[in-house]
Amino acid sequence: MGKGGGGGHTPVEAKETSRSKQLVKIVEVISEGEVEGLADGMKSVYLDNTPVQNKDGSYNFNNVQLEGRVGSQVQDVIAGFNTSEKEVSVGTQVRKNLPITRTVTDNKVSRLRLTIGVQSLFSQNENGDTNGTTVELVITIGSQSYPVSISGKYSSQYLQQHTFDNLPPVPFTVKVERATEDSKSQRLQNNTVWSSYTEIIDTEFTYPNTALIGVKFDSEYFSNIPARTYDLLGLRVKVPSNYDTRTRKYTGMWDGTFKTDWTDNPAWILYDVVTSKRYGLGNRLGEFGADKWALYQVSQYCDQLVPDGFGGQEPRFTCNAWLTEQRSAYDVINDICSIFRAMPVWNGQQLTVVMDRPSDPVWTYTNANVEKGEFNYTFSAKKARHNAIQVEYADKDNGYEKAIEYVSDDESIRRNGLNVKKITAFGCTSRGQAHRTGLWLLQTEKLETKTVTFTVGAEGLMHVPGDIIKVADTYYAGTNVGGRVLSVNGKKVTLDREISVNGNSYFSYINAQAKHQDIKIISVNGVEVTLDQEPTGLEAYGVWSLSTQQVTSQLFKALSVKEETKGKYTITALQHEPQKEAIVDNGAKFEPKATSILAVPQVSNIGVTVNPDGSISFAGDVTGGNGVIKYDFRIYKDGALYDIRLGQTSPNLNLDGLENGEYTVVILVKNERGQVLSERTQTFVIDKPPAPTGVRVTGGLGNITIEWDWVNDATATEIFVSETDDIRTATRLTKVTARMYTHEVGAKKVRYYWLRHTRGVNVGPFSQQSGLRGESSVDIDAELEVLNKKLSQNIVDEVIDTALPARNLDLIKTVNGLNTGEYQGHKQVYNTADGKLYTWNGSKYLENGIDASGIRIKTTQLVGTLQADQIGANTVGAGALQAGAVRAEHIAATQITGEKLALGLGGNLLKNPIFANNSQGWHGFVWYNKSIEKYWTAGSVGVQRIRRQYSESQPYRPKDSTHKDEEFNFAAWSVNGFSQLAVDSKSNKYWIDNARVFANVIAGKTYIFSAYVGCYHCAGYLIADEYSADSENYIRWIADSGLFGEKNNILLNDGEQCADASSSHFEHGLDTNTVHRAFVKFTAPKSGLVCLYFRIARFGYKQAYQDCYMARAMLEEVNPSQNTPSPWRETSITSIDGGSIVTNSITTRQLGADSVTANNIAVGAVAAKHIAVGSIGAEHIATRSLTSDKLNVSSLSAISSDIGRINAGDITGVNIHGNNINGNNISGGSINGTTITGTTISGTDINGGTIRGARLEGVTGKFTGTLEVNQLVGGNLCEVAIITVYRTLDFYQVWINIAPSPVKRIFFIVNSHKTFTVEANQSHRFLYTNHDEKPPELFEFGDGRTAKLCITAYAVSNTRTITQG
Repeated sequence: MGKGGGGGHTPVEAKETSRSKQLVKIVEVISEGEVEGLADGMKSVYLDNTPVQNKDGSYNFNNVQLEGRVGSQVQDVIAGFNTSEKEVSVGTQVRKNLPITRTVTDNKVSRLRLTIGVQSLFSQNENGDTNGTTVELVITIGSQSYPVSISGKYSSQYLQQHTFDNLPPVPFTVKVERATEDSKSQRLQNNTVWSSYTEIIDTEFTYPNTALIGVKFDSEYFSNIPARTYDLLGLRVKVPSNYDTRTRKYTGMWDGTFKTDWTDNPAWILYDVVTSKRYGLGNRLGEFGADKWALYQVSQYCDQLVPDGFGGQEPRFTCNAWLTEQRSAYDVINDICSIFRAMPVWNGQQLTVVMDRPSDPVWTYTNANVEKGEFNYTFSAKKARHNAIQVEYADKDNGYEKAIEYVSDDESIRRNGLNVKKITAFGCTSRGQAHRTGLWLLQTEKLETKTVTFTVGAEGLMHVPGDIIKVADTYYAGTNVGGRVLSVNGKKVTLDREISVNGNSYFSYINAQAKHQDIKIISVNGVEVTLDQEPTGLEAYGVWSLSTQQVTSQLFKALSVKEETKGKYTITALQHEPQKEAIVDNGAKFEPKATSILAVPQVSNIGVTVNPDGSISFAGDVTGGNGVIKYDFRIYKDGALYDIRLGQTSPNLNLDGLENGEYTVVILVKNERGQVLSERTQTFVIDKPPAPTGVRVTGGLGNITIEWDWVNDATATEIFVSETDDIRTATRLTKVTARMYTHEVGAKKVRYYWLRHTRGVNVGPFSQQSGLRGESSVDIDAELEVLNKKLSQNIVDEVIDTALPARNLDLIKTVNGLNTGEYQGHKQVYNTADGKLYTWNGSKYLENGIDASGIRIKTTQLVGTLQADQIGANTVGAGALQAGAVRAEHIAATQITGEKLALGLGGNLLKNPIFANNSQGWHGFVWYNKSIEKYWTAGSVGVQRIRRQYSESQPYRPKDSTHKDEEFNFAAWSVNGFSQLAVDSKSNKYWIDNARVFANVIAGKTYIFSAYVGCYHCAGYLIADEYSADSENYIRWIADSGLFGEKNNILLNDGEQCADASSSHFEHGLDTNTVHRAFVKFTAPKSGLVCLYFRIARFGYKQAYQDCYMARAMLEEVNPSQNTPSPWRETSITSIDGGSIVTNSITTRQLGADSVTANNIAVGAVAAKHIAVGSIGAEHIATRSLTSDKLNVSSLSAISSDIGRINAGDITGVNIHGNNINGNNISGGSINGTTITGTTISGTDINGGTIRGARLEGVTGKFTGTLEVNQLVGGNLCEVAIITVYRTLDFYQVWINIAPSPVKRIFFIVNSHKTFTVEANQSHRFLYTNHDEKPPELFEFGDGRTAKLCITAYAVSNTRTITQG
């Protein structure tokens, strides 16, 4: 064991020299001046919502300095805040050989303060002691340098600030560089940093009339600049000289003079806003712009103490708001008036206010002093009345954060449902005041539900909007409650009508001071009334009203006084309930006073029924009540008045023809004088579906199939049927939520169908009034049964029983369901359950009788179908697949190129929708028949196509600069006898086609073909026709757009519609807002090929010259519910060319089921290597489409006799080897279904294989595979055809069809310059046209209507053997 030795040293660390500290200094404007100041010193200053000083006097932050100015006209500069500083961050380490520079450009900069320092500063000795050290920097400003030395020990970042004046002229640079060598040891830490620099501008601004606060605090409390908040007593405004703003007391009478003080009374804040010349309306309205006497009364009302809701009291209204943005004066005045429930009114001289508070009526209206003695009443609907209010306010007890006070009428919510209104209480900081604001709105809508309108004479000028008026309506009250005085005799007053009184009753009139005077009634004798005292100021024909213990007059607040004609005024007033103030402010409860003695009838069991046809029925019962009852129905749709039915004598009413939507019906029950006795409100919904579209009827074998366009899952379809075309005899067949229905009717039956959609209880219109006729065909089963009986009468006895045993054959037994392991007594069994034939192999039944395992078949007579596990790998070639046999799920990854994709939703499927390059891809004009020639002018060439190319200056040209290759498809012609042609064309007897284009579509999908069109003295259609898949044969018309054209210059059949599509709309280019866009919607046919064209079918009767335009065509796949074309697009967003698909980028995941159809797969594109094992089942391969050359099996067994004979020894090996194959090696002189590589072949026919790298000599036979050769030697790989050409009017024309070939070919029309090329395995359709009288390439002109031409084809290779020397 070793010994320890020596004494140890404990490292010593020197003390920190000091630490850096930064102070934040901010000066900010807080208000327009002059303000009162902070509410409570430092306790009113908040940093990040924390007060600087607590209520107990303790501080949350130290070293906080505050200096402010109240914003007087003359005020001092804030001491310590008399500079404007802009700090620019640098934050970069300063190294020895890498100085840092910045440039100062502001010429107002007075001084510059740099903040520099060290990240840490210390050195460590070998013995571990840690001590301070020194680092040297040099600051250069312009050309003047200043050395800086930092000494001491700092374990963390330490920063110093250095301020410099006497700055050089701008611009100048500031450079900080390190004089001390950079540390290369961890023992020495002295990295230096330049943190920032501050541009200081010395200012002496006092900012008159602006309240300022300067605050300075230590940055150590915050990671970022904190938010500053100040609790401020704001602007000092003019208040009455006798008003103490703190105690809210008024001393003595006010003499109209003002003093300046702070207040939160909204009346004087309003006065300040209206009269201030700095920020208010003072410059416009002047000192007398506001009614200070009215505001004096308002201010006293605002200062009255009311319960605060927490056991204390508070002023009724206060205003504490901070206006931080410019707003319209009207909005600000309205907001302030809303605080004390008032509305601003201009009385013609100055601004005054009218408050919603109890006050005496200023005038009385009776049936005696209104026009026709009529008052018209309207009522608010109960459903429209709000029963809950959410009031947003600034909560002073929570740092003036936004808060919500919820006020509700729970009883109304229970009865009528919740109806919430959200408001913001302007200037409100008290929860109690917010609650009263919400309660006032609730009580207003609850109590003041009635509005009255009437017309008067000059008395309409006795009051202004906002005044309280009294309405004594005898008819409403049910007794005489008002009229005119006929005479006054002391205490006796003679009235214009008798009155009835009971108990304490009072006579009211308007005295000489325009005040209402109430006098107790002592007795009544007919029309003579004895009063308790003389009615001073009452004169003959004055207005009187009556108040009894049973009934009183109604009070209203005038809303508007409108002069209708000279001397006549229409007054609209809202019901006024004086007790509302006590309810809101003091929580008082009142019983409503009666304004009528009539018993009120009640409407019960009111109901709204939505009938199946979309009409509605109202029904209800009326109980009790006096007199004749009438009903007013008001129907609102989406909140707006939709229909009104007034004065109905019954509560039962039917309405039809309502549009879809949500409705509210308000039913008012009135007496014969218009008094509302009762009211009911109810909502209902009309959701009537549209008429069916796209209805098609197709006859089948013993059934009829009806199809229609799909709407949505919520819409069902009702089908009605009849044996005659009479909807009155039709009965409902079914109701389905589908788009197709098959009706089993039996063979050779005729039925008529009507369809309509339903949605809940709502039923839409029928698709048509006349029935759609459908007829079923023969019953195929019955016909076969009859035929079978005829054929089999004697066959069994005479033929089968004798012949079958002789030929060792067996009958086929038919069963419905088969157990393949159980023998049925016959070797062959036909199972009707799956439609397949089975053969017994001794142990079980096999489909079609063939166990293909290990069998090699050379025959074309396969019976039945092949299962996936019966086809060997690499045995099915492209030639074996019938069109439509391979679906998307059968195609392996990476095998589909762009040209094989069927386009879908999302774009324009037409390749040349802008008719560029002389309408490339579009076919020319087609005549209906020769008889139209008689209308053509002598020497006319018929229809002429003139190119309308892009031009900025010429009219009737495309002008869209983004499509400069665009052309208008334009056709023009001149005719004789145009008037007669116009008549004849009404029957669609004659027509011409402007432009035609073929398009591949997906069967069953929905498409829209559209184009912008214009016609001059003609009209036409856009049409979609079905053609055979090879485009050779027309099949049927599918749909058309409906007639469009210059409808004022063509003849129409009775009732025929024609959309306006004038060619004049093309004069200034294509304005899509004016040019008619025609479209035809159709369902793609089974063939997958449509011909789309613009057909002129109506000719004008006013002009021999006629023309038509077509532009921006578009074909798009759409959802069945889409009924208009999408915005035009030039190219399809889903069209993918073969070269655009990255190798291996499309897998089965990218292809939807059935998305790749037979039309999309080129011949030879799907080879055996593309088909996954087991992916093709028997149902995918058409009958007899697999021949022996498609199969690769090694043995043959259990072959049915109808397969054909197989001669042994035809091919003696599975594989044939050798370099030379000739007819001696091949039985029958043919090679089928093989690939031959690197050999020489001569004198034979090759079918269905692929030849690569071969040398072909003397090839005269056929080849149906793919030819990939480098040399063509000898042989005769060309083709010659003689084509008959037809003369139409004055030109020759014919379509030439080119079928696919395994080689690339070039075609020449002999004796002409016309030539074109067709790629290998591609088909082509070439239109030959020539306008010459006798073109040189034509011969055998015959009768002048036909001629012939010769066309030749030569095989060509892409391999180039010719080069320039």
